[in-house]
Amino acid sequence: MTDSREKMLSALRQAQAAGRRECAEAASGYQPDPHPEQAGSAETLDRFRLMLEKVGGEAVILAGDAEVAAHLGALLQSAATSTVLLPPDPELERLEVARLIREAGAAALNPQGATVDVAAQADMGITTAQAGIADTGTVALWHTAERGRWAALLPPCHVILLRRDRVYPDKLSWLEAMRREGVDLGAVPLTWVTGPSLTADIEKVLVRGAHGPRRVVALVY
Repeated sequence: MTDSREKMLSALRQAQAAGRRECAEAASGYQPDPHPEQAGSAETLDRFRLMLEKVGGEAVILAGDAEVAAHLGALLQSAATSTVLLPPDPELERLEVARLIREAGAAALNPQGATVDVAAQADMGITTAQAGIADTGTVALWHTAERGRWAALLPPCHVILLRRDRVYPDKLSWLEAMRREGVDLGAVPLTWVTGPSLTADIEKVLVRGAHGPRRVVALVY
């Protein structure tokens, strides 16, 4: 038993040492990309759109507030929406999203003033996003006491309004940008969203929307 134990421990030590050597060699040979993608660049936006579509989401690249209003209005009409969860948000107010909801014949509901049973009956939730991550099609949502998670998680359709200058090539690029701005990410509740909710049952059959939105639409402007 002792010999077997020593052989196993020796194999683990050798594997650990080999892993360290590989990491050191990779680090010593690392060269930064001389032409890295930039946040908000055409290449970054296109990659974000492609990756979000790969995981079952939708992304539309728009050119300014007017196109946001037109596309969001059409989306509200086509979805036959009756109730929209709309959390307090200065950017949503600037874009007059509540007015667009009313013009579509729907009601805007502040999720913080509703019970979970009432909020769960909403057809759509509209939020902004702090960041988009192009290499995975992920969005980062910040939450505050006034801006919780319900609008992003309860309705069957989640519409995300995302500024193009907040779409980063990868997560490290965003984290570095936050570090430069002095943002303490540990102090802010954060939700990562990568496409619609997908759940696999015991037979490995994927079910969309069982534990969250079955449709996720990002409007990038």
